Amino acid sequence: MEIKTKLPHLLAELILKDEFPAEHKAQVQGTLWLSGREWWDISVYWPGMPQFVKRAYRDEPYIQRLVVEVERFNAELDEIVTQIRKRGEALAA
Repeated sequence: MEIKTKLPHLLAELILKDEFPAEHKAQVQGTLWLSGREWWDISVYWPGMPQFVKRAYRDEPYIQRLVVEVERFNAELDEIVTQIRKRGEALAA
């Protein structure tokens, strides 16, 4: 479960839409990917306002895109680290 807070005017908008908040999709789908779970709940609240709870289920096509992008990012990061280490070794020599 994710527990979030939102300012009252934003929470009111979320309650009225009654949809999973798009701004948390990547985080929750990533959690589902890494945990292997089938669903994850999000709870959004502000003191004195009704609590918003919505369940998200695995979105396999989205998760596969996350996998591809994380692998791409890791490959780019590995290349940057390799280049920096080579420069550091050259300066130390």
